[in-house]
Amino acid sequence: MAALLLVVSTLGLATSVGAAGAAPLLPARDIGGLGPRIVNGTLTSQYPSVGALLTPANANVASLLCSGTLIGCHTFLTAAHCVCDLDGAACQSGPNAPNPGDYLVFLQHAGFFAVSSIAVRPDFEFPVGDVAILTLASSVTGVAPTPIDVSGVPAPGTGATIVGFGRDAGAQDYGLKRAGAVTMAPCTSGISNTTSVCWDFAAPLGPAGSDSNTCNGDSGGPLFADFQCGDTVAGTTSGGTSGGCAPTDHSYDANIFQYRAYIQAQAGADLDNAACGAMPQAGDPNTTILAASGALSVGTPQETHTVDVPVGTTLLRVALNASEDFGADFDLYVKAGSPPTISDFDCKADGPNQYGFCEFATPAPGTWYVLVQRAQGSGSYQVTATTFASGAPGSGSNGQTCDDANACTQSDVCHGGACGGAAVVNGSACDDGSACTGPDLCQAGVCTTVATPATGCIEPSISGKASLALKRGIPLSRNRLTWKWTKGGATSLADFGDPITGSGYELCLFDENAGVPELVVDTSIPAGSNWVATSRGYKYRDVTSQHGGVRAIKLRDGPTAYPAIGISAAGEHVVAPTLPFDQDSTVTVQLIGANACFEARYSTNRRNDAAQFKARSD
Repeated sequence: MAALLLVVSTLGLATSVGAAGAAPLLPARDIGGLGPRIVNGTLTSQYPSVGALLTPANANVASLLCSGTLIGCHTFLTAAHCVCDLDGAACQSGPNAPNPGDYLVFLQHAGFFAVSSIAVRPDFEFPVGDVAILTLASSVTGVAPTPIDVSGVPAPGTGATIVGFGRDAGAQDYGLKRAGAVTMAPCTSGISNTTSVCWDFAAPLGPAGSDSNTCNGDSGGPLFADFQCGDTVAGTTSGGTSGGCAPTDHSYDANIFQYRAYIQAQAGADLDNAACGAMPQAGDPNTTILAASGALSVGTPQETHTVDVPVGTTLLRVALNASEDFGADFDLYVKAGSPPTISDFDCKADGPNQYGFCEFATPAPGTWYVLVQRAQGSGSYQVTATTFASGAPGSGSNGQTCDDANACTQSDVCHGGACGGAAVVNGSACDDGSACTGPDLCQAGVCTTVATPATGCIEPSISGKASLALKRGIPLSRNRLTWKWTKGGATSLADFGDPITGSGYELCLFDENAGVPELVVDTSIPAGSNWVATSRGYKYRDVTSQHGGVRAIKLRDGPTAYPAIGISAAGEHVVAPTLPFDQDSTVTVQLIGANACFEARYSTNRRNDAAQFKARSD
């Protein structure tokens, strides 16, 4: 099957009655019927910015290498491991640098594009820095780029969408484009929450498309997250802990928010393009996206589909992508007015691969026919037809009202996939979300604050009865923080609030330098099911230690000298500040809740070096 691209003017071509048995292409949202893909995903001709990275750079013979996303009119984002076999340092220049001439980008709604340059993050060492930016030799038209994530990391528990051309869990169907939903989760298994974004793929699965996973060939493809303003690229597929991509798998993508500055530096002003070409973009009101899918074999060597081209259409694009399994070779033939044959067509793509594209300027209105012909092998295929009428590009989500959750801005609107607004008057009150800081005031659209210990906190009633031990471990899994607060001032049960159904706590640690406090630990412990009530207070236990490494908390009320608090944190999630502390003159620990705060101050220490800090309270 080929990838020959022909641009044909079809003015004056007549239309005729459709051929018996020809199946019409349907709106892209209605495609389906071939079962679960991406793993447990569904076939799609939507997400026009998502393309296949092919090699070699010959459209007639190229095959799938990876997936990726158009993020500018000539900028394609993929994974570094797709183009760099070593590490980032080795792939900067010289014989190990990726050769742009080896690659080709295929977009269902725009065709084939050569690559002119490739940038790989210098710090790439899989999965860290797994980002590569490909500059295309020519600009795409008719496809709106998808903005990169500049809003923040998708939170655990929120939904996202994965898209790619890779295989299913049965090692089949490379070359078919699928999409599926995932739910974000904290990164585990040694994967960093800073450099990656993660989700879990676990049985039992829901319907196809509802609980999905990426697999080989999906590498470099996008994880789309919506921060109120439409899809943004929040991740590029890196890998997972299951070699077969089947449940149970912990999957991870490169964190695009973390790497946004590098991507912006490489792509420059091209990232500002909301549309490519002075024409409607695929999916705009002045376009239609039609799609069909099917399967060919010895018993079914061909399928014919019809495309209804409306009056006023200025451009018709037809694309074929198909499963590469077992050397399958399918060909594409397109004709206006009557069914094509392998010898009678207006455009063909008949080389020995599974990707093809035809483009027609000013196509004749009426019925067009698309023939998918088997040359050899068997497997599934997708056909995508996109029609464009005259008009300007749509604005997408730009200009839509939104709420950026920033008290220091107003009149918020979407722009480039992000929500933002104009700054309110400087000095307006705000809340930075941390109980460890205050007072909070707006300055140039940003909530600013100073690290100031809270006042009026309950302290131990006896000197030396609150101990603090902090250890910076190597590796990070050996980090430790223990705070024991005993012989406290009078504390009622109401002072603890309700951490089960109400509000949680915030653990704050301040180190003073010349009497000026610096906040060095700020850990939130949320309310919820990890808390249980006791006869005199509450207990907290979290085996995941995901909230600042905190594993256990005990709260006990009572009259003076009876209340006690114990906090134990361990592991890589512990916020271990740089040691030794200045302690000039005091280190302060506070546990702040909705109804009260609890405090101990340390002006002396038993140990204060680069590895540990130990002290008893004043």
